Amino acid sequence: MADELRSGQIKLRVHGAQDTNSRVRAAVFARQLTALVKALETADKIANGGIRFDYVIAELKNESASATLTEVVTSKKPRKKSGADVLGVAIEGINSLDRNAIEQYGACLPYIASIVRGVSEEFSHSDLSIAGFKPFRVDDFFLKQVQRAQKIAAPKVERLYSGVAIGTFDGTIKEVDLRGDTPRLKLILRAGGKEIDCVYFGATSEQIREILDRRVSVEGRAHYNGQSGLPERIEILSHKEVKVNPDILRWRGKFNGLMASDWDDPA
Repeated sequence: MADELRSGQIKLRVHGAQDTNSRVRAAVFARQLTALVKALETADKIANGGIRFDYVIAELKNESASATLTEVVTSKKPRKKSGADVLGVAIEGINSLDRNAIEQYGACLPYIASIVRGVSEEFSHSDLSIAGFKPFRVDDFFLKQVQRAQKIAAPKVERLYSGVAIGTFDGTIKEVDLRGDTPRLKLILRAGGKEIDCVYFGATSEQIREILDRRVSVEGRAHYNGQSGLPERIEILSHKEVKVNPDILRWRGKFNGLMASDWDDPA
């Protein structure tokens, strides 16, 4: 029971499956015990930024397939929390599907999953007791909670747009292919320098040559494949050449006679 454990103690007891007459396979017990130690070490690193504790066997019972571990300090470096306590919080969070706890202690999940792996087949269930916490029953329900927690902890894949949309793009025309009825060309985007594959329906060879190596603003049907924020292909509908050095002389004299009061807020 948890109240029999001293602070910093952890007890694992494995119950055998029916096909082994309730006896526990040595490999199953060894795997769970190894995974438990790895989970404790990981919790120690999360809490303290490195290994501050070690775990020694305080009691080992063959007849009941149980082991009690005691946490001992092995480092003189500062420590904030007990690895055992952090693991207890992590398992509680997994069992209750607490998103914050799962995200904070997600590094422990692979080892906890190893403890529960094979439940109902290789073993009936396990009892995991950590001092200061209610005993955890490692069974088929806990397996489902671990699997759900793994989905919560998994990085979210950003969903990008997939489909066709009308858009305007600024860039330089390169690598023109005039063969066939539909000219193909490359648009090097001014922002970021990415290369976009384009086709220009209805454009003549002369029109394409006029804008080769020139900066243009093209409007067209942009095809997005959902894997990038940029289109995979643009079907150009129209274009407009962008003047690299705009003529500012056309503004000469436009501001003559303006007084500072002309800029005052009328309100």
